[in-house]
Amino acid sequence: MEDQQIFLDIACFFTGENRDKVIRICDGSGGNGLCGFRNLENKCLVEVNSKNQVRMHDHLRDMGREIADASSQHRFWRSTEKNDDLLQQSSIIKEVRGIRMTDDSSVMPLCQTSSELSGNCQMKLYNMLSVCISRQSPFDGSGICMRNLQLLHTTGGVLVKRILTKVQFPNLVWLRWDNCPYSSLPSSISLKNLRVLQVSGSKLKTLWKKESQVN
Repeated sequence: MEDQQIFLDIACFFTGENRDKVIRICDGSGGNGLCGFRNLENKCLVEVNSKNQVRMHDHLRDMGREIADASSQHRFWRSTEKNDDLLQQSSIIKEVRGIRMTDDSSVMPLCQTSSELSGNCQMKLYNMLSVCISRQSPFDGSGICMRNLQLLHTTGGVLVKRILTKVQFPNLVWLRWDNCPYSSLPSSISLKNLRVLQVSGSKLKTLWKKESQVN
């Protein structure tokens, strides 16, 4: 994994995250995370504060996000009109590297067509994925497969669970699920390449119902 890709991942997803977690994620993405991170530090592109959190100057972060928006390794860290258009293309959705999805209302229904999209910007990524799923041929009977997706940060309940059961992420390296309302995680989540799992939720009792997930 090139230093530039580590820089772009940090700009889009990892400012404020624990340094050791970020390095572990970079290792899982096919590179030398420690070496790459130190290279960025030496170039003053990133820094680590007293809490071991990765920090980046706002101007550098914004520049990195602009570069990421134009990169062939798509990182959907926000909803924009351009990203919404890209997510409707099956050739693009399968090339996405990272997605940040947030959910203001866990009970808002998924839109079925692009003309029904919600005006809530934080819901658009869910809606566009739903549209994409409805247009794809089934992958092993369960939806579509996003083989290149390695980074996923999400928040919420009903919509998140539907995406996680309809879309396969076999190469997921980082999963952060804030405010998970379930007592356990969906068994459909692949652990094969997972390096960092961050889950929070007042109802969470165990990670998976099926012990076979850890075998």
